[in-house]
Amino acid sequence: IRDVLVNTVPAVLTRELYAVSALLGAGVSVGMLALGADGGFASLIGGAIAIAASQAYATTTVLTKVTVGKNAVITSGWNLDIDVQTRGDVQTRSKSRAGGLGSGVDAQSIGTLNLTTDIDIYGDLLAEHLLRVLGYAQPNGYSRAEANSAGVGSVSSGNECGSCWLTATANVNIEIGDSGPDTGDGFYRDVELRGDEVFIVARMGTDRNDAKGLLKAESWSHASSLGADPDAHAKVRVRGTSTVLVNTGVTLTGWERVRLAAENVGLEIYTYARASCSCFGGSTHADALIDSDTTASVTANDASDRKS
Repeated sequence: IRDVLVNTVPAVLTRELYAVSALLGAGVSVGMLALGADGGFASLIGGAIAIAASQAYATTTVLTKVTVGKNAVITSGWNLDIDVQTRGDVQTRSKSRAGGLGSGVDAQSIGTLNLTTDIDIYGDLLAEHLLRVLGYAQPNGYSRAEANSAGVGSVSSGNECGSCWLTATANVNIEIGDSGPDTGDGFYRDVELRGDEVFIVARMGTDRNDAKGLLKAESWSHASSLGADPDAHAKVRVRGTSTVLVNTGVTLTGWERVRLAAENVGLEIYTYARASCSCFGGSTHADALIDSDTTASVTANDASDRKS
């Protein structure tokens, strides 16, 4: 049922496991019948060829949103902080084991993490000293697949599927003022942020204390005996954005300093794959992949004003 829901071919029906086990099982049964063996006994021996499969799926989605609405005015006699943090963790582990002639073993571990931090400032923020608007997203995840098979012609696969990734998507978006058209009534316009020092920072990768996010994928596959074929794949995919957008009609005033920053920093990514074979005439294959594509941008649209 889980395979159907995620639109994935069930592991026990993948061509490698099904074909190897079915052909060997049928071949053994036919061969024994040709030699005069009892039909029931031949079927029993052929059926000893084993298929084992395990799957672990998990998805974590976290959204943190803060909005300062139109015509709102927030003032502080000293410091004013809007500090928004989104942290998430996804964990998956899959282990499969089988023994027997032509055994086919498959373990799949798939984790998906979605984090979003949104800060929308459509009103005024006024501080006597420090004014800070800070957004963070810290992704964390662990995925492990372990497959172990034994028997002549056995096949073991750890995370050998197109969707077998640990995937993290983390976005931090800070918008000051509204980007819509001017309606003539001051709608989301004429926004002011003022302090001795003004900091607006969007960061993906760490939390507010600079603790680093960690994404880790491991895959282990082992097969024993003649003609064994173990494969292991460990894969992490990362997508993310950090954006600061200052729209038309916004005034930023820092009497001493103004700092605008968008950062993708501090995220640790680790992959490890191991395929081993205790065999003669077998083959092994292992790969560890990291696919990371992140962007960071700071934009001040026309007629926005920054003073320091």
